[in-house]
Amino acid sequence: MIPCGLTDGTACTLDAGGFGVCCDATCVETGVDPSNCDGCGHVCPQSASCRASTCTAGGAQATCGDGGCASGLACAGGYYCGRLVCPPGEVGGSCAVSATANQAGTCCDGTCADLRFDDSNCGACGAACADGGRCVDRGCLPVDCPAAGRGAGCAIASDGGSSHGLCCDGKCVDFSSDPLNCGGCGVDCASGICDGGCLPGPPDAGTGEVPDGGQDGGADAGTDGG
Repeated sequence: MIPCGLTDGTACTLDAGGFGVCCDATCVETGVDPSNCDGCGHVCPQSASCRASTCTAGGAQATCGDGGCASGLACAGGYYCGRLVCPPGEVGGSCAVSATANQAGTCCDGTCADLRFDDSNCGACGAACADGGRCVDRGCLPVDCPAAGRGAGCAIASDGGSSHGLCCDGKCVDFSSDPLNCGGCGVDCASGICDGGCLPGPPDAGTGEVPDGGQDGGADAGTDGG
């Protein structure tokens, strides 16, 4: 169980299971939460809902289910038809990210940006990550952890810097799959299998018993942000 601290954008465990994002000390699912749609503080317009990390109301935009998108438009976020090209200099309009046309984007100075992972437009147009930081879910995170850093968020370099990790003793780990830091620093899976949490191992060949997915180490997800 990964609780929320005071830092927005860190990973956490949802009450219903699975991973979420901490927003105002509450663990939310940004794919469906209209108050934090696709990121903390991104509120959908009144009466709109959040679907696939995209606000599903907003006026004249056609939906992909209305017979397909017109010429020059692509299905953005799995719901709305969005422009593939932003007008020069436009800031704030909706569009479809060209590299993955089913992902909704935002026009930033004429370029369609994915504010979730764009290092130059992280969470907002023009909000660039400094000092080699990477943009993960609308927030800038460092790639390198302090030598004794424990519990702070980081960007996993081996995943291209697009996934949220956790600093554990100076190393950025994937706490969703690291059996030595499963869900938090020092959470050691007895089975050696971590998939969002410790899982049971295969039956022992000699006894036929299935080892549990218990934790040999103490959970220390950390929320100090430092």
